[in-house]
Amino acid sequence: MYKLQKNNYIDDNRLIGDLFKQYVMKLYGPVRIRQKIKQKGFKNSDIEQ
Repeated sequence: MYKLQKNNYIDDNRLIGDLFKQYVMKLYGPVRIRQKIKQKGFKNSDIEQ
């Protein structure tokens, strides 16, 4: 796991950013975007970054 994170194969911030862009393109509002990302298993503190 460490090796994957070190080589940037696993990057939660990038994934959250990609999900955010995807939901914005679908014209979701901020509350719905937060809910959808939270459903994926991310914490509020991760989402707010």
